Amino acid sequence: MLDLLRRYIARQKPTNLELVLGAIDDPRFPADTIDLALMVDVYHEFSEPQKMLRGIRTALRADGRMALIEYRGEDSSGPIRPEHVNDRCSGPRRDRTRGIPVRRDD
Repeated sequence: MLDLLRRYIARQKPTNLELVLGAIDDPRFPADTIDLALMVDVYHEFSEPQKMLRGIRTALRADGRMALIEYRGEDSSGPIRPEHVNDRCSGPRRDRTRGIPVRRDD
């Protein structure tokens, strides 16, 4: 994935994009640097979700936002493997995110 992004950067030359290779429990983002953390179909892949979310939250600016988009188990129309879907009850909740406010848009 990083190689794909490197090729994109070489072609497009964006000025507001920096690649950061994180660890299994730490995104390694500098504090107070991110306006929006958009994560699509990745939460279920985190081995240490609380630590990752905490690290991402630390990297958010004061008015920054974190968006988690996961595929729902109730919707069988997409080509998503069964182990990569969440039902309405299994997504991140405040108790699993150690106080990070969670708003669900079901």
